[in-house]
Amino acid sequence: MSIQTISIPWSTDASDSIHLQWDDSKITGGSLVTISTGITSDYNHTGEDREKTVTFRTTGTSGPQASKTLKVIQTSDNLIIATYTDIYSIYSENKTGF
Repeated sequence: MSIQTISIPWSTDASDSIHLQWDDSKITGGSLVTISTGITSDYNHTGEDREKTVTFRTTGTSGPQASKTLKVIQTSDNLIIATYTDIYSIYSENKTGF
């Protein structure tokens, strides 16, 4: 396993995206792990703040399934603010935007 990247368009008609990047090398079968994820975005040319909500769900054939929500806001001056199920983006143990 290695560095993984996914790009999610801001909207269906947008040419720019949010980019999530993580290292999945610590994921092993059957154990719970926490993985830091980098969140970046293409430059905001809209002149307005924009927001995207993405829901992650586990899949399986038995037992309860987990569901968590990532909300990304990009301000008109390109500040990125992310919350993951009510946890704000963290940098050096401080709530941040960048």
